[in-house]
Amino acid sequence: EKTQELQTSEMRYRTLIDNVPDVVYSLDSTGHFIEVNPAVTQMLGYSRDELLGEHFAKVLHPDAVGKASQSFGELVKGKRDRTIGLQLDVVTKKGNIKIGELNARAIYDKKGHFLRTEGIVRDITERKRQEEQLKFLAGVVENVMEAVVIADGEGVITYVNPTACSAFGYTKEELQGEVASILISGNSQVIFQEILESVYEGDWEGEVLAITKSGRKFPLWLRTSGLRDEQGEVTAFVTVSRDITEQKAAEEKLQRYALLLEMKVREKTKGTETLLKTSYALRSTSNWKEGMEIITKGIVEGLGFDRAAVFFVNEHEGILECKGQLNISEKFLRVTVSLTDDRYAAVRCVNEKRPVLVKDSSTDSRVKAHLEEAKEFVWVPILFQSEVLGAILADRKRSLNPIETEDVDMLELYANQIAEFIERTRLVVEPEEEKQVSTPLKYDVELREVYLIEEERPEKAYDMFADLVKHGFRGFGICRTHPGKVREKYGLEKTPVMWLSEIERRQVEQVGPQDIPKLVYLVSEFIKRAQPAVVIVEGVEYLVVQNDFRTVLKLLNTLSDYVATSESVLLLPVNPHALPEHQYVMLKRAFRVVSE
Repeated sequence: EKTQELQTSEMRYRTLIDNVPDVVYSLDSTGHFIEVNPAVTQMLGYSRDELLGEHFAKVLHPDAVGKASQSFGELVKGKRDRTIGLQLDVVTKKGNIKIGELNARAIYDKKGHFLRTEGIVRDITERKRQEEQLKFLAGVVENVMEAVVIADGEGVITYVNPTACSAFGYTKEELQGEVASILISGNSQVIFQEILESVYEGDWEGEVLAITKSGRKFPLWLRTSGLRDEQGEVTAFVTVSRDITEQKAAEEKLQRYALLLEMKVREKTKGTETLLKTSYALRSTSNWKEGMEIITKGIVEGLGFDRAAVFFVNEHEGILECKGQLNISEKFLRVTVSLTDDRYAAVRCVNEKRPVLVKDSSTDSRVKAHLEEAKEFVWVPILFQSEVLGAILADRKRSLNPIETEDVDMLELYANQIAEFIERTRLVVEPEEEKQVSTPLKYDVELREVYLIEEERPEKAYDMFADLVKHGFRGFGICRTHPGKVREKYGLEKTPVMWLSEIERRQVEQVGPQDIPKLVYLVSEFIKRAQPAVVIVEGVEYLVVQNDFRTVLKLLNTLSDYVATSESVLLLPVNPHALPEHQYVMLKRAFRVVSE
């Protein structure tokens, strides 16, 4: 009867061992398997019979053998009676690497002689991957420029990132455990309660007056979302915020200028009307070239200046470059000035972020080099918040009328119009990951290269583009072909594609063929955000027709410079029969040619 009970107990034990999801094993004194349960097949792909009699090193990564052998040896020699939580890289039958967490103990006979080890190995590969992902995401949150505050369902703070600590003047320890309303000034309880109630219905976003530990109050733009459990109940609140002090100051400055504008209405009717017309005209376009024409025309017609030009900062090359002019010359559009050369009034204006009015360039000590071609002129910075976008040049070279302080004030209003226009229209194309495929890459391309694809119809170029974005590249297309057709034909669901066209449509993102500054901006900003990146520009011939070959060649060389200094590739499909031979030869010399 006792034997029967032992057999029954052993059968239950065997059934239990055979059905646990973790690998259960036993090793003899030399490290060879004497028992292993069926779970080993699920984890490593080996059958039980394939491992019995094999040394444990068979299933370990070479780098893990030393650590495992040391632990096993200590068990055999009695230096320890068990091993807890040992993490090892194991190798499956197919050669894949997984991470196992091992717990083992030594079994001895009644005389204390070693018999065997028994152990359990759990597959923690997915858990480790999730831990690494959480570590990465935590690192992102720790380093973002926005203040991040997480509170529980009662509004008690459980986490703050370093930016939040810096913004509010507290340490993490001081904030954790406090009610989040401590960070909101005024009748904060009412505002805080309003935020909490709104989050139960959906996200809340808006401006609040925040307060630091020292009592300083400042405007804060805040967005709060609720984290919900499986039942849909809000269990925590995540708040992301940013200090908008500079933005509010800019808004107040605009309001002051608006008041100044109102006071000048009777005296400067024409100037005011022109400014309003300029503002209205700018809202009707997103084309940067047209925008510069509208601005320079407004400055000349509305403020009585004879000539005007708009320069923008090119951070990549460290220069100021002319992007629009009126009544100077087309050659002026090719003028550039190094941002480190403070001999020029333009550079001083940008670096000091304030207007530079020069009454006499021959005697003004600030001016040691000239590009203005006038005795009296003014430079006004184009500012968005604290960022310098460029500068406006204006003079009265022909009329010789003096430039007054009120003229400079009005010119600053035009600079604000430009800043608002640029900020409204400078799209940031966010990189998106396309659905990946497991097939090999069809095209072997090198990073930092521009490929000129010779073909009458851009089929190979798009095939290369689609192949790359489905193998890890982030893609961006600027195309003459309608974006909808491109996405449908090449199976692109997420990759951003813009239409290269003069026609503006709300239904599709578009960039004009003559809007060269925006083309450069779009591509350069995308490349900064996406590594590795692939960009296709279809319509080189169209760009030449709409501009001139010299302008287009300069554009392509500029894009090539950005590509050469980043992990990216640029594809240029071109019909070799659509351009004059001498122009096409210049393109072939500049870029790597891929024949149809």
